[in-house]
Amino acid sequence: MTELDVARYEASLTRTPDKVEVRAALVGFYSLHRGTAEANELMFRHVTWFIENRPELRLGPLGMILEPTGPEAFADAKAAWLRVLEARADEPAVLRSASDFFRACDPNYAMQLLRRGLTLEPDGSDWHVELARLASQEARLAYKRDSPAEGEALAREAGAEFDLAIAKERSPARRCSLMIDAAQAAVVGLDFERAKELAETVLARAEDFQRTWIYGNAIHWCHVVLGHVALAHNDVEAACAHLEAASATPGGPGLNSSGPDQELAVKLLARGRRNKVVAYAEACKRFYGGGLGLLGAAYVTSGAPVLRIVK
Repeated sequence: MTELDVARYEASLTRTPDKVEVRAALVGFYSLHRGTAEANELMFRHVTWFIENRPELRLGPLGMILEPTGPEAFADAKAAWLRVLEARADEPAVLRSASDFFRACDPNYAMQLLRRGLTLEPDGSDWHVELARLASQEARLAYKRDSPAEGEALAREAGAEFDLAIAKERSPARRCSLMIDAAQAAVVGLDFERAKELAETVLARAEDFQRTWIYGNAIHWCHVVLGHVALAHNDVEAACAHLEAASATPGGPGLNSSGPDQELAVKLLARGRRNKVVAYAEACKRFYGGGLGLLGAAYVTSGAPVLRIVK
């Protein structure tokens, strides 16, 4: 979209303000230019319009207004969502969209909204999946805050929700993908027996999905999970072997854009397995050309970083 397109779209909204497609396109444009005061203000204005007029339409991450980047806009958007929820608390689509907004600023409230959605639509797996992913995310943050009791409780909730989602899911491919997520969540919750069971089950079935993006995820993340399990049992050599196996993935949409796991590599670097970590980073160049920020410049080859390092 060009600047001329943006000006034309903005002008069209003065005549017909309910053009949803135009507003959605503008939100996407301004999100790409987020950071400038003008782009932020315009994006916040359109996002707030969606909240007040079409709250059932899910903008996802684009619909988030973070308090540090716009305190006044955040307060207005939050107040708008609370008014909408007071009137439309029994609409699943509204609850789902609202949970996207609150998961960054009030994850506990976001989980309440997701649980409400589950009571309204108890048969599907999607509500369980979203609850599980949010609980797993918050468990990680709780451990980082040195709140292990909170982390354990959230990790248990994540595991339980993933199990329910897997049981309800009818698609074999989606069930396999959920099992990968569940295995990662089990590592977060230090449930290494469950993590191992899930990862090994997925790897045993991985060939069934060889022509899909799930295959790359399965090879990478399941071996990462098994590497963490090995380290939990102080088997460093087995963990190194799984790190190497994880790098043998053909990649996939998520891995190619967001990059490979770094946490297992960092742990092995701390255990003195620098050569294994270097080999892992080099192998991952096949599908990922970005930086490994967690590893930083802790290891170098011929005086140059193994991968471009995120500053």
